[in-house]
Amino acid sequence: MKLTVRKKLLLGFSSLIILIAILSGFSIYNLAKINDDVNTLYNMHLKGIEYIKDTQVNLISLGRARNNMILSTTDAEEVRHADNMKLLFEQFEQSLEDFNKTIVVDEAREKFDEISILWEELKPNEEKIIDIVSRGDDTQAYTQAINNRIISDKIEVEIEALVNLKDKQALQAYNNVDKVFARTTKSSILLLFLSILGGIGIAFSLSRVIAIPIAQMSNTAKRIADGDLSVKPLLIKNNDEIGELATSFNTMTEGLRSVISNVLDASQQVAASSQELSASSEETTAATEEVASTINQLAIGASKQAMDSTEASRIVGEMALSIQNVAENANSVSISSQNVSEKSTSGLNESKKAMEKIERIKRVTEESADVVRVLGNESIKIGEIVEVIQGIADQTNLLALNAAIEAARAGEDGRGFAVVAEEIRKLAEQSSVSALEISELISRIQSETKSIVDVMDVSTQEVLEGVKAVNETGKYFGMIFNDINDITSEVQQVSAEVQEIVSGSQSVNEAMESIASIAEETAASSEEVSAASEEQAAAMVQVSNSSQDLAKLAEELQLNVSTFRL
Repeated sequence: MKLTVRKKLLLGFSSLIILIAILSGFSIYNLAKINDDVNTLYNMHLKGIEYIKDTQVNLISLGRARNNMILSTTDAEEVRHADNMKLLFEQFEQSLEDFNKTIVVDEAREKFDEISILWEELKPNEEKIIDIVSRGDDTQAYTQAINNRIISDKIEVEIEALVNLKDKQALQAYNNVDKVFARTTKSSILLLFLSILGGIGIAFSLSRVIAIPIAQMSNTAKRIADGDLSVKPLLIKNNDEIGELATSFNTMTEGLRSVISNVLDASQQVAASSQELSASSEETTAATEEVASTINQLAIGASKQAMDSTEASRIVGEMALSIQNVAENANSVSISSQNVSEKSTSGLNESKKAMEKIERIKRVTEESADVVRVLGNESIKIGEIVEVIQGIADQTNLLALNAAIEAARAGEDGRGFAVVAEEIRKLAEQSSVSALEISELISRIQSETKSIVDVMDVSTQEVLEGVKAVNETGKYFGMIFNDINDITSEVQQVSAEVQEIVSGSQSVNEAMESIASIAEETAASSEEVSAASEEQAAAMVQVSNSSQDLAKLAEELQLNVSTFRL
């Protein structure tokens, strides 16, 4: 199959566009995968930890509200603490319902079901305590509170197990994001490297196939324009328009060289013949007394001159036809060079389309980096919530210590209250430790999120460098387009000069026909000399004048073709 310049340009840039499309598609796919994993990490795991921690805080607050209600000394305090317990019932159930939406594994579902069962058992008992306290039976209220505390401890154990499970799931999700990101980075670098190598290879191949042959033809055309026809034939074997252009160029050069050589030979012959004719006419005029004895020789010479002139006219006519063929070939070369210019314009447009696609890749990468930055900001808010929980735990611990001191002062009557205060202190310490663990986890997540943002910034920079490389490729196509336009102008100039040579050859042909006509008149005059020597002298004067005009035309023709070097 013949690969034209247009097909080569389309093949080269199609390959480059395919490589860029593969790189873009792979990057978009993996960015979408990272986005899904990050959403899962935040919505299903981090938010799940937040909800289950809220459940834990509500449970602890419920126990404290229950104890406060039992220890209340006035009816107003009992009602206030009872209302607080009812509000905590709703908050606990809401947190539990929110956490239910974040469950993704069966193990978490089982523990959630266990908490739900325990809560269904605890809630009626807590409501029962409210009713007992309202009746004023403190002893039964203390007994029921101890039973409720046992159920609460079980719920706390299950909640702690869920927190640990969510921590593991969050760590696993983070590892998945890290693996996908590492794989995406390596693959993107590899594809980018292959795209760069492919672009460089295509650029060098096109420059070797197009630019080098065009440069050779340009140099040869400049030498011919300077009159140097001794140039060697172009050795360009391209099986495309450039190869055809080189073949036509060689044919044009050889034809032009042949035409100029023939013109030189013919002008020399005409000059010699005109000099001989002039000498003969002068001798005839000076020796009219010998006309009778030499008239036969003069007639023979005149006849021969007529034949020579006719032959010269025929040669010049053939030369004019050859030069006309050269002009037609030059016009064909001009049309071919214009076609190459149009095809190079198509290549330049395709390069601009490649730049637009890479620009879209850059925008997608920047949007992904913005999403990860938003995730980092959300993790900062979670850290602030954990600090609030830590503060609550510290305050609870202080209240528990105060309660223990007051219980010690109360002696035997405050012993049960001291037990409750000690349990509250332990819960506060556990809440503080858990809050510290969550804070450390959030710090690690924030650090890794920052690393992801930094790497995405590097990816954005790599895409910008890809845009710059494609811009450079477009610039090179612009330079090729300008060079082809210059060649087109030079070929058109050669065509115009060949047209001028055609006009000159026509003038020479007309001069040869005039010479033939003069020679025939000379022959006729020589035949009439025998009748009138006066008429012969007049005819010799005309012959002398015509030979001088012919010599001038020959000199002008030699001067015109002397600029060419064969």
